[in-house]
Amino acid sequence: LEEAVAERCATITGQLTIANTQESSLEQLSGVTSVEGPLFIALNDNLESLGGLSNIESVGGELHITSNEAPSTLSGLSALKTVSGGLHIERNAALGTLSGLSALTSVSGGLHIERNDALSALSGMPALKSVSDGIHIERNSDLEGGVRGLCGVAADSVDIRLGRGNLRYTDLDAFCSDDYA
Repeated sequence: LEEAVAERCATITGQLTIANTQESSLEQLSGVTSVEGPLFIALNDNLESLGGLSNIESVGGELHITSNEAPSTLSGLSALKTVSGGLHIERNAALGTLSGLSALTSVSGGLHIERNDALSALSGMPALKSVSDGIHIERNSDLEGGVRGLCGVAADSVDIRLGRGNLRYTDLDAFCSDDYA
């Protein structure tokens, strides 16, 4: 991270890991426009905003946003259009919405949204059209409705579990036509 900032890199040619940082924002990374490898944002108790990542348009590997305590939105990722691996949004305690992923059009791996206890809706990804390896959503305890944000997405497979796992969908068309969605 410090090397990328010091060199004012626009493209990170390998993996970018933002983990266990004491920073509350990532503004020092505002010049980065692409990450050619995976991007990991994990285990950050003080990170309140992903705002410094607002110019990243593509991630060339998986994107993991995992176990971050403070961010309530993903608004810092507003320019992100493609993820060339899976997108994992898991165990983010305060994450209440996926807003911020409004430019995302495709995920070349799977979309995994799990154990985000404050997540109440899946809106925030209106441009998403394809997920290559399936959609997997479960154990988001506040996600009772408001999930139509995924209707219209082409995916190879679907496993959506709402509530406490009592309502399960394995077909996106059936899910989108249900009154519950």
